[in-house]
Amino acid sequence: MTEIVGHLLALSFVVDPVCGVASMRRLKRRLAQGDKEARLAAYTWTIVQYWAAAVAVLTWWTVAGRSATSLGLAASGGIPFAVTMTASVLLALVLLGQARAAGSMTSDTARSLRRQMGSADTVVPHTTGERSAFFAVSVSAGFCEELLHRGFLIAYLAQWAGWWQAGLASSVLFGLGHAYQGAAGVLKTTVVGIVMAALYLYCGSLWPSIVLHTAIDVLGGAIGYEALRRTEPEAGAEHVLSRS
Repeated sequence: MTEIVGHLLALSFVVDPVCGVASMRRLKRRLAQGDKEARLAAYTWTIVQYWAAAVAVLTWWTVAGRSATSLGLAASGGIPFAVTMTASVLLALVLLGQARAAGSMTSDTARSLRRQMGSADTVVPHTTGERSAFFAVSVSAGFCEELLHRGFLIAYLAQWAGWWQAGLASSVLFGLGHAYQGAAGVLKTTVVGIVMAALYLYCGSLWPSIVLHTAIDVLGGAIGYEALRRTEPEAGAEHVLSRS
């Protein structure tokens, strides 16, 4: 029975891209209809989905008699973990510093970033309330996506392939899970997934990638919010424009 549950959990990663695209279309439709709460509702639903999936995996993992260490949730100790964790924390601090400094970007920089965002401006926060909610999304994604894609999925796929091959395959699925961002988004997140998988497989713990993943998402939200606020004054007001 536990094996069947494991297969079903893994299957969810295959259907995730379809669900993501459908959710994006639904969000855009609600925004086009003038629904001011659409983006906040999407953020809330995303957080619920992340943690529901994480709890499901953790529950199954425990019932199957597997350890937290085998899921990557323990500090593995040793030089690889110490080096990777230290580097991740330092880089995360740099990224968070950039997020704080985003408020001082020039109008020219904001316009340049806005042009580069493309459809991503649907996802990033447009109001101060959304900005706060996006922080919660970033923290949830940082922990849950690493647990699911790196911790669970690599271990699952490694039953039929080597660990590094499983890491690559999980990164591709991670990228496809962001299909709602378009081809460029899939490529970018696949590369990020490969980096996170390499960190995990090198040090044996998810914590470095969790820290780094969270910081990357926080930075993305901060830069997106400031770019929109400076190129569209109304984006900083308490109403919705469009979503990512």
